[in-house]
Amino acid sequence: MKKLASVMLAVLMLCVMLAGASAETFTGTANGIGEVTVTLTVEDGKITGVSFEGGCNGNLQGISRLVEGMEPAEAIRRLRGIRCGMKSTSCPDQLATALEQATA
Repeated sequence: MKKLASVMLAVLMLCVMLAGASAETFTGTANGIGEVTVTLTVEDGKITGVSFEGGCNGNLQGISRLVEGMEPAEAIRRLRGIRCGMKSTSCPDQLATALEQATA
């Protein structure tokens, strides 16, 4: 499943680059935390939008608003490694992974 999410993000990145869009939007399915899909937009080196489908709605809205306007590297630094209970990952950690893939 992780490879599928990586492939989905890579394909979306290629489509955006080929279309010549100034804002890049990426969508991928989070792994290890249930049915959660993250969509993020990076424009001019800043995160301009993050939305989640699934997960804890209120918490994810808060995370989304907190990272908007932030440089991806800073959001990755702050979110990487956060765990959800006994799980090895979390929605914030998966957002960090998506940001890493989107800005690679």
